[in-house]
Amino acid sequence: MKAKWFILYAVMVTGLGSCIGEDPANTRLNDEVKLIDDYLMNTGVTDRILYINNYGIRIHIHEYGEQAPPHDAQEVTINYVGKRFSDGVTFASGVFTDKVQNLTPLGFEATVRNIMTGSNVTAYIPSSSGYGAAGTTGVPPDEILIYDIFLANTERTPTEQAQFVNDSTAIADYIDENQLNLAYYVGDIWYAIDEPGTGDNALPYDVATIDYKLSLLSDPGTVVDEGTLNETSIFGLIDGFKVAVPLFNEGTKARFIIPSILGYGQTGFQNIPSNANLIYEITLTTIHK
Repeated sequence: MKAKWFILYAVMVTGLGSCIGEDPANTRLNDEVKLIDDYLMNTGVTDRILYINNYGIRIHIHEYGEQAPPHDAQEVTINYVGKRFSDGVTFASGVFTDKVQNLTPLGFEATVRNIMTGSNVTAYIPSSSGYGAAGTTGVPPDEILIYDIFLANTERTPTEQAQFVNDSTAIADYIDENQLNLAYYVGDIWYAIDEPGTGDNALPYDVATIDYKLSLLSDPGTVVDEGTLNETSIFGLIDGFKVAVPLFNEGTKARFIIPSILGYGQTGFQNIPSNANLIYEITLTTIHK
């Protein structure tokens, strides 16, 4: 089964053609996207491709990370090699650490924001999201860029890390006091599989149907929300779901606890207060391929 996914932004409508195909001003972008797509097809890259529609970016995912993607004010550490699409010449490479909102060019930032921490990818970036008509050192004007990227680490802000310490202490105490058999996972959630499913595990960008019940660690006996997420993009959910759901395959019934920083954080949401640790019971009903 070929895995291809689309990430759409608020100004976009479904489908690449409707995104960039009707405005004459986007002729160059259309042409560059076709060059990229033809190259991927001709080199046999037809699987595990992520499409970021409004930029025309293609991301070939070699390895999925297990931790949440980065957000504003968080520092990322990245190993990268930048190459020119036209001739494969390397124009930049190295390892650096910076806040995610400071990454350049735009297509590089967009790529990093849309991959799980720990991911190893190759991104194909049209010139309009690269260095454009001006170019830069080693990059001529209107050059498509190729970046090999390993998102090695995402560092939380001091406030986020302090909250996570509080969250994880409260979660560990709850598990111990209730003698629960929940395992810690490197993505900073705690989980248990009550009934295993079958087939391949979900991928972070899959569309899934999920039945769920939600309670709060502060009041675990009370269900504050329940329902079904119908044909929903996993990557569009809170970070805790991005981390947890790929642990499961179709039909799995599971429980997991999400620290507040991977849930609704300091702002909360509707009847979920700020800094609330979340307990979910889910059934991963269907993975839609």
